[in-house]
Amino acid sequence: MDEAFIEESPELLLTIQLGYILSRANIWKKYSELRINALVELEEDQQKVKTKLQEMLVRMRISSQLFVIPVASGGLSSYKIAKAQQRFGEEHILASLPPTKLYPILNEAIKKESRKTGVLFVPFHPPPSGSSDDERYCKDLDALSRDLPPTILVYAVENMIATEL
Repeated sequence: MDEAFIEESPELLLTIQLGYILSRANIWKKYSELRINALVELEEDQQKVKTKLQEMLVRMRISSQLFVIPVASGGLSSYKIAKAQQRFGEEHILASLPPTKLYPILNEAIKKESRKTGVLFVPFHPPPSGSSDDERYCKDLDALSRDLPPTILVYAVENMIATEL
């Protein structure tokens, strides 16, 4: 299991908090509910990630529906293509893919799981420092967010958990 998928990054913590804050607003509270979808590569990773996220939600005092979705068994065409191009026998491929191959897979998985979503919060990272390839970064952003519901890409500088809202 690649620990990067369950790391308590500042982006993940802030993403969950923003979704929760929005779900508490009157109009959102009336017509929606907070649903957290986490993507894992393999089914065998589901329970470990679900347990870790449930612990985080308890600590953050946030109530929500929680779904952990395995990408490998989701019938995603972009994942099948990337898997076919990897070395034989390699199970976890997502962590080793460059953004140009990873983001279309994530986009397809998110799109499949968020058909009725009002707004989508996605943890994200800034461009690498010292990077001069702004055009590549913008293309990556487009590949990740293309045809998704309204999407907010979340980047945070430091960990912060708000327990009083």
